[in-house]
Amino acid sequence: MRQRRPLVSASTLAPYVAVGSLVLLFLWLYGRFAGRLYLLLDDYIEMEAVLARPLQTAIADSFRGVINWSGYRPASIAMRALLFHTFGLEYVTGYHLVDLCGHLICVLLSYRLLWRIGRNTWWAFVGAAIVLLLPAHNEAVLLFLFNANVFALLFALLALDLALTARQSDSLWPQIATATSFAVAVLIFEVTIVLPVLIVAADWVLDRRLSRKRLPLYGMLAVVAAAILALRLSLGVFVHVRSDYAISLAPANVALGYLLLLGQMVLLHSSPWPHWPLFSWLREWMSPTNPRVLVSVLLTLGATIAVLWTTRGARERTRREPLALNSSLLWAVWGLLWLLAIGLPFASLSERNPEGRYTYIPSFGMAVAAYVAQVAVRQGGRGQQLTRTHDRGAGDVKVAERVPVR
Repeated sequence: MRQRRPLVSASTLAPYVAVGSLVLLFLWLYGRFAGRLYLLLDDYIEMEAVLARPLQTAIADSFRGVINWSGYRPASIAMRALLFHTFGLEYVTGYHLVDLCGHLICVLLSYRLLWRIGRNTWWAFVGAAIVLLLPAHNEAVLLFLFNANVFALLFALLALDLALTARQSDSLWPQIATATSFAVAVLIFEVTIVLPVLIVAADWVLDRRLSRKRLPLYGMLAVVAAAILALRLSLGVFVHVRSDYAISLAPANVALGYLLLLGQMVLLHSSPWPHWPLFSWLREWMSPTNPRVLVSVLLTLGATIAVLWTTRGARERTRREPLALNSSLLWAVWGLLWLLAIGLPFASLSERNPEGRYTYIPSFGMAVAAYVAQVAVRQGGRGQQLTRTHDRGAGDVKVAERVPVR
């Protein structure tokens, strides 16, 4: 008797379950607060006075450096002006909907990029869940003044995704789109200026060499970076000087800064200095018996089990491994490079602690490192097998093929 095939295979269902689970967790953990959040401003009167000018003038002044709060971030300030003219300062729901949607897009882009790196739905879900659920992200996601972190990561991830797409196409548009997304990311938050280095490093991880075919893209990224730096220099805002944002590259200061960032990302500290009374207001853990906590835990476990079940079924129907051991180690190094390179400005602060919002952009590097480290652990324990890599032709990644030892 012929066995009936399921209407939908596990390999087809798994990505939808993973993405649906991420959206469901987002809606429960963030979406339900959208209409009950406050708008926190350092100076309500100054904000209203500065942004009350005509919208076109406010946007032009942001790019001329006339409106300059925490450095030359014209795209961020222009977006703030647009939101102000759309919603005012009395009705805050619109602000939070924009920021929360930005966070959700960052989570979904993280999932897409992690899947493109390793072709493993389960671990792409886990890595994206890190970006979604990390408690230190609440400051960047929920406080309107700090949403530059969210949208800078959004456009940085978009640029990285487009750079991978450009590997598959001879068309010029993915390269132009990559350079444009990079420009927007830097104009939102200058810490993303190192993104071209990370794109070049990703190409080297994929090919073990740098292809001449990629030189036009590298040239575009270099021109964009040089143009933005020249613009900042011409406006006299090349380096933003503010006493409480002073930078020190002394090794001891930088090392301490990285430890404070990692403490919030890995050990889930509630602040850079979790035991200081000054920071105790940032976050308090709820009781594990609280009904909302129980619902959150059960929902997270249920979503995780659902994704694991469907992806296990998908793996039973394929003999491919997602990444070779050598590729996984290199991607782990790339993730650490992202964390260190983008985290350097935050780690080097000498008069201000690297607070929770500063973990938002670097945390994608931690998600990549965590995602691919499991491959090294899993394949490192298989002494009876070796791996070799071959290009799937899609231009995304090297995938591994299991080869018996002879």
